[in-house]
Amino acid sequence: MKKLIKILKTVLWLLLISGVVILLGFINAEQSDRPVTKICINIGYGGADVLMTVADVDSLFRKNKFDLKGMALGSVNTKSIANLLRRQAYVSDVNVYETNEGYLNIDILQREPVLRIVNQDQEGFYIDRGGNPLPLNPDYPAHVLVANGFIKDSFIKNPKLHISMSTIGAGTDSLLTGLYKLSVFLTDEPYFRTVFDQVYVNERHELELIPRKGNHVVLLGDTQELKEKMNKLFIFYTQGLNKIGWNNYQVINIKYKNQVVCSKL
Repeated sequence: MKKLIKILKTVLWLLLISGVVILLGFINAEQSDRPVTKICINIGYGGADVLMTVADVDSLFRKNKFDLKGMALGSVNTKSIANLLRRQAYVSDVNVYETNEGYLNIDILQREPVLRIVNQDQEGFYIDRGGNPLPLNPDYPAHVLVANGFIKDSFIKNPKLHISMSTIGAGTDSLLTGLYKLSVFLTDEPYFRTVFDQVYVNERHELELIPRKGNHVVLLGDTQELKEKMNKLFIFYTQGLNKIGWNNYQVINIKYKNQVVCSKL
């Protein structure tokens, strides 16, 4: 008798599991046939300026004949949509997924430019926080540090240009790596982010910071011991120039360790 009861329980469990599987199959089939009722495009900018908009994404879909609204959810190739978006210059990451309400959600993370390069041939391009080059967008300029002067690096001639994070601070930084390192530092420092908006590379490949106010330049040199150099500049600015005025010096030299050397007008 006990054996019979045990067999009946097993059969009941099997029937229950089979019923659930069949029910889920019906639900999935119904969901698959449901039309796309709404396309929700969400772009995350973080702290970056806008480089792309929802209208840009809509235009991209029309150009590639992605007529998604009204299409059965089961016919939507979310992988193709994600791959198309990931190939766009300003896109860092994409997540495409469907909801039970028939919505197609497209979440996009935009890249964050931290530096605008204007090289000696007057070619312009951005470097993002990940060390990748980005083309300029004439419709949506990013308000980031601008580097110009004696810079040879070119995005047009070298589209695979990339700054390796592993080389930063290991020995002497290359010019572009140093500029990137400086831009990230200034972007992340609330005080200096409001003070500087330009860095000039002179003929000796030394970096000269141009403040928004005052008639002086800050001779940084290179980006070795960058934090220490900027800390002593912060002290000099807040405890010195704020009291005596910003227009009394022509050059403030912070190249040398534990020194701030000023040249008067």
